Amino acid sequence: MSITPALPKGSIVLVTAANGYIATHVVDQLLQLGYRVRGTVRSPKPWLNKLFAKYGDGMFETVIVDSLQNQSAFDEATKGVDGVIHIAADMSFSTDAAKVIPPTVAGVVNVMTSAAKQPSIKRVVLCSSSTACTLPKSFEPTVEITSETWDEEAIAMAYDLPDGIPESFKGYIVLAASRTEAEKAAWKFMKEHNPGFVFNAVLPDTTLGKILDPENIPGSTGGWIRNIYVKHDFDTWRLFAPQYFIEVVDCARVHVAALLHPSANSQRLFAYQENFMQADILRILRELKPEFDWPKDPEPAQIRDRSTVPEKKISEKYVADLFGSGSWKSLEQSLRETFEDVEGFY
Repeated sequence: MSITPALPKGSIVLVTAANGYIATHVVDQLLQLGYRVRGTVRSPKPWLNKLFAKYGDGMFETVIVDSLQNQSAFDEATKGVDGVIHIAADMSFSTDAAKVIPPTVAGVVNVMTSAAKQPSIKRVVLCSSSTACTLPKSFEPTVEITSETWDEEAIAMAYDLPDGIPESFKGYIVLAASRTEAEKAAWKFMKEHNPGFVFNAVLPDTTLGKILDPENIPGSTGGWIRNIYVKHDFDTWRLFAPQYFIEVVDCARVHVAALLHPSANSQRLFAYQENFMQADILRILRELKPEFDWPKDPEPAQIRDRSTVPEKKISEKYVADLFGSGSWKSLEQSLRETFEDVEGFY
C-alpha cells in the first residue's frame, strides 16, 4: 500500500446486503486489509458468518435490516461504524417501476440519513451501476462516457415501457432507471445536507468471476454465465448486450478504494475493464470446455460497443495505490475463475 488510507486499519465498515455476489467480495477484501466489517442481511445467514470465520473473532458480524424503506432502518446498524459501503438494491428485474424505483431510492436516502447522524462515519460509498450512465448499446467510438453522463433514456421509459422492446429487456430498463434515480438522490442528499462524511459512487459494468459460496449466492451476472453449464440455462445470459465487464475481485477493490483512498472525494468511479459481446464469451467457453454443447452465437451478430470511458483510469490508479497492482483480470481469466469450483468442468 503506497498511501495512507482515509480510515485506519481496524476501523469498522458497514456493508449492506453483505450476502450478495459483489458484496461478499467487498467484505473479503476489507477483511484481508485488516478492517472489521458489519454486514446487513434481511434474515439470519449462518453460512455467511462461517464464510468469514477464518479472519478471526470480532472481525465480521451481521445485523438484521429487513426493510430498506423504513426511514430509521439503518440507525442501529450505523452506530459505532467508521465507513459505509451501500450495495443493497432491487435486482428482481421487475417491469413494475413503481415497485422498484421508489424503494431503491429510499434505501439510498435512508442509509445516508442514518450515516449523517453518526459523527464517527467519515466515508460513504454507493454501489451504483453502469446503467446509471447508459443502457448497454453498440456505441460508436465517438461516444465518451464520463461522470457527467446520466441514463435519462431509462428514466423516460421506465414508467411507460414502449412496445416492441423484448420482454426480457424491459426489466433491465426499470433496473437502470432505479439505479440512475438512486444515485441522483445520493448526490442531491450531499448537496442539500452537507453531512460530515465524504461520498463516492462506484459504477460497475457487467461483473464476472468467482462466486465465494455458490450454494448460497446466486451470483448475479457471474451466475448467469455459470448456469449455462451448471443448469443448462441458455436463456438468462442472453440479456448480455454489448458492453464492458469487470472481474468481481477488481470490482470489489474499486469499492474499497472509493472508501479508503484519500484522493477519492465526491467522485463517480468507473469499474469498467474492457468491452465484450456474447460471441467473445462463447469463444472462450468453447476453448475451456470444447466437448460441451454451448449455445450458438447470436443471430444476427452483435455489434461491439466501442464507446470510451477515459475516467476509468482514475479507478485503476486508486486500486493500484491501495493494492499494489493496476493490472485487471482479462475476460478469459474471469471466465476461468467463474468455473474453477464446478465439479467436472476442468
